This record gives sequence, structure tokens and C-alpha cells, in this order.
Amino acid sequence: MTIRILIADDNQDTKDNLIELFSNEDNLEIIGTATNGKDAVELSRELIPDIVIMDINMPVMNGLEATEKLSIELPQISVIIISVQDEPEYLRKSMLAGAKDYLTKPFNPSELLNTIQKIYEREKRKKTKDTLDMAPLESNTGKIFTFFSTKGGCGKTTLLVNIAIALKKVYPEKNIAIIDSKLQFGDVAMFLNIKNPATIYDMVNDETVDFNFIDKYFKLDDSGIYVLACPEKPQFADEIRPDFLGDVLSASIERFDFVFIDTSPVFREIELQIIDATNGFFFLILTPEVTSVKNAKETLEIIESLGYPKEKIKIILNRSDTKVALTRENIENTLDLKIQASFPSNGEITVPALNKGKPFVISNPESKISKAIFNSLESLLDISENEKRKSEGFMDKIKNILR
Repeated sequence: MTIRILIADDNQDTKDNLIELFSNEDNLEIIGTATNGKDAVELSRELIPDIVIMDINMPVMNGLEATEKLSIELPQISVIIISVQDEPEYLRKSMLAGAKDYLTKPFNPSELLNTIQKIYEREKRKKTKDTLDMAPLESNTGKIFTFFSTKGGCGKTTLLVNIAIALKKVYPEKNIAIIDSKLQFGDVAMFLNIKNPATIYDMVNDETVDFNFIDKYFKLDDSGIYVLACPEKPQFADEIRPDFLGDVLSASIERFDFVFIDTSPVFREIELQIIDATNGFFFLILTPEVTSVKNAKETLEIIESLGYPKEKIKIILNRSDTKVALTRENIENTLDLKIQASFPSNGEITVPALNKGKPFVISNPESKISKAIFNSLESLLDISENEKRKSEGFMDKIKNILR
């Protein structure tokens, strides 16, 4: 299948380089070029390309304006925005405008070609209604659950770690893993008091990513959870390419039944790769504050613009009992989504658990927040009746744990 491409950039050198690059690929066809956003929109209406490579800064109409017009008028066209700007704010604006990806100049040619192929195939699956359909839990393919928040300090990692361990307690027969994709300042290993773990950075120089490769680098914690830690030093983060992480995720779901991913509070290529791979649920963690809810609303707009199904997005409200906070009804009306689970403040339990590196569902299973975690598992993960029967009494297990 030939992928039809329109190039929109006012820099002739960039256009020439792209034309040369694409002309060497048998499955890519350049059907037109434009020097400004207005022409790009008009040509797209006429030619209906599969993909538009859109520069962000152009005369007459900039790339963001043109992308927004195309996303409304011709949503079947995928836009990849290119820019010299590397700030997360530009990526965020691009996603809100409806772009499917964002690459910074100068980009690696193979990276651009891989991005085009990935987006084209994803959109093709969507058109056949075969994308991101969640299989039953008994499927041989594991499920990826992504945890995201718009800022640090909202308790995202705490909840992720404790939910994963609670699930392991209910399903001891399942293989469960956590991947720390906060590549600069991740702290999952610290939450579990794992000393000197292998990291995703250590994996980079291995030749292949496969089943055995996963077993070599994922550390089995005392809780029964496998953990892939973030790089030891922040400067190593740049060595982790999005396509490499994609390979790790693909291999992970062959090895594990459930993979929980802790993410950074930004939208970059790494985070977009994770969203694209998430075949379970995308959990958005927020607290009952105006700024948290505002940022959550913008996040939802970005996620939906990427084509991720709204029904696979789940809202988790942390510190729900905070005084002088927004009400649950206020938050749900603003986000146009129901809150799937809410957890109380319990600092006298959560802080010591973090300091000791022993999650509270293990150290204090009788605490208010631990009980809330266990009692939320069924609705959070959509555990089927069949799966509960296979687990020899899902709710009975939880009751026994909480005694």
C-alpha cells in the first residue's frame, strides 16, 4: 500500500531533503508541496493525502492553525508537525491542534520514516475498528496500563505501585511488571527499596529485544512484582529512543500478564509511544484543585486527539478528602468523565511506607487507603466475571487480605 504524502514547509532546503528521502522509499508517494499553511489546507482538500508533514512556523497561516483546520475538516488526514522548537509546550499545542506526532529538526531520517509508517498503520487499524480493543484478561497477550499526571507530587507513583502489588496479592499466579519511564527522575525502585537494579539504560546496547532479554533486565521484587528501573543518571535519558522503548513494551506484553507504566508529566515522543502501546487503560491521576483539573482537561483533549478511545481513559482522584477542594461533581462536569476511583489522604501511612521502601498495601493492609485500593481493583481494571471465577473467588480473596 502506497502512503500519499503532502509536504508543507517554507524552507526550500527542508523540502528538498524530504523529497529526496521519500523518493528512495517504494511505499511513499509525494503528491504535493506547499510553502504556507493556507496552501497546505487547500491542497489537502483537493488531493486528500494520507499524511501531511507540516512545519510549525510558516507565513500566511502557521502550521498549528493549518493542522487545526485539517483535524476538523479532514480528520482522516494525519498531520506530523516538524519544528526547530524542542520545548514540551510546542508539542502540547501541536497535539491540541490535532497533530498525530511532533518531531524536532534536524530529525533522524529513519525516525521520520518509522513515524510515518507507525501513524499510517495505526490510522488504518482505526478505520477498520480494530484498534485498541481490550481483549479479555485471559488472553495470552498482556495488558499495558499507563499512569499519567500533569505534575509531580500528586501521588501517581504511590498509587501505581500499590495498585500493582494489590493486584499481585489477588492474582498471585499472574506475572506483573512495572516499567519506570520517568527517564530522568524516576523513583519506582526507591518506592520498593530495590538496590542497584538493572535499568532500561543498561538494555540499550543489547542486540535484540526479546523474551529472554526481558528476563535479564527486569528485577523481581520481594512483593512478586518485576521492575524495570529508570536510568541511574538523568543524562542517560537521551539514550532511550522512543522506538527502542516501543520494542521493550512489545516484548513485555509477551512476557507479562499486566504491565504498569509510570510516566513523566509531559508530552514528548516517549510519552506518545507509550500511549500508542497502551492496550489496557490510560489512568489520569489528579487532585481536587483548580490547576490540577484544568491541566487534566487539556490532557484529555490531547489524548482524544491522538485517537485513544475515551472509554479507555479512567480518572483517579487522589486526596479526595482534602478540605476546601473542588467537589466530585464539579470535577466530573468539567472533565465530562466520571471519576473511576478516589483515594483519601493518608499521610501517616503513605509517607513512612515511602521512607521505608515498603508499600502500604503490604505494611498496612488494614489502613483506610489500602482498603480503598483493594476495593477499587475490580472497577479500575474491568475484571470480568469469568476471570473472577478463575481466581477462586475474587472478592473473597480481597476480604481475606483485609481481615
